[in-house]
Amino acid sequence: MILIGLFFCILFHESKLTMSIDNIKFYSINDTDAMCDGIAKTTRLESLKSKSIIARPTKFSPVWVAVSDYYLPVNESSFCAVQSHSVRLLLQALLEHLHIKDRLVETKFPYHLAMTGYFVCFSHTSDRCALVMSPKNAGIDIEVREVTWQVVKRFFHKNELALLDFLEFGQRQWICQQLWKIKECLIKINQSTLTVGMGVDLSFLIAELVDDFVSSFNKGSFDKKIAHMSIDLKKYKTLSDNSLKNHTLNSHALKNNSLKSSILNNKTFNLSKININKIFIDNLNQLVVVY
Repeated sequence: MILIGLFFCILFHESKLTMSIDNIKFYSINDTDAMCDGIAKTTRLESLKSKSIIARPTKFSPVWVAVSDYYLPVNESSFCAVQSHSVRLLLQALLEHLHIKDRLVETKFPYHLAMTGYFVCFSHTSDRCALVMSPKNAGIDIEVREVTWQVVKRFFHKNELALLDFLEFGQRQWICQQLWKIKECLIKINQSTLTVGMGVDLSFLIAELVDDFVSSFNKGSFDKKIAHMSIDLKKYKTLSDNSLKNHTLNSHALKNNSLKSSILNNKTFNLSKININKIFIDNLNQLVVVY
């Protein structure tokens, strides 16, 4: 991960306010590495520099993630405007870091860069912002607020709730948080509404999230978090197709003993029709990328 110590500021003349973002981090992910190390990242960065301005990125180009803090200017009442400025400033910082000269096309979704064709997706909280820049459509969501069980019960699919109800509180809370962020990413990719997107049945992912939770914490200690983890969606695409043919998703997809007797109805979501392959969970920065 690259930590940029510089403090980026920009003056927005139309609103006469000074926006700033700080504590900026960039890193790349791809189909073979969950998160690239420094050496691999440098190599791919040079490749991206040489290709991005003269042609569309190849399938081997990395997916770039950027995250930073931002600050609300004094006496600025338009919180939405500040959030909008912050993510665009973060994109400017990433493009400068990669030595890419390009502009954001935001007249329609999905957003993309005019020259390179890279897709761009934004996310923000009350004081942090994040983006993903990818050769194909991708979604990102950064969420620090707790997603309560009451809210989950209001929006999630009944198959998911049936499985989540088996889990102990801490485990269930973490998995609900990840599912919420994954669904937010899918909503952005598909341009769906919150109600429809949150109601999509992703119960087939719960067993893998259970396994990730167990491997992420040492004897239940929350300070032993693994920094990042990746879920390969390719294996679920065939499984999802079969479930549509058979009308059910068999319980062999679940490894956890408490869940093994469940039969999952997966009629609502055909994963194979969406051009995504991986879910990347970044625990340290509390964000999820679907690409």
